[in-house]
Amino acid sequence: MHKKQFEEGEFELVTSISTHQRKSYTDPVSRDHSYYVTAINEQGGESDPSDVSVYEE
Repeated sequence: MHKKQFEEGEFELVTSISTHQRKSYTDPVSRDHSYYVTAINEQGGESDPSDVSVYEE
């Protein structure tokens, strides 16, 4: 999962979730951030990024 502060800077990788882990992520500092996810296949290829999701209060 990648995130960036709303309207600032570059996206950065904040977590990786392996195949056998629960597929959820809670960010304790989620306010005013944007997120997207990608998937990695067995050969190591990365998917296109998902649509960006924005958390705003």
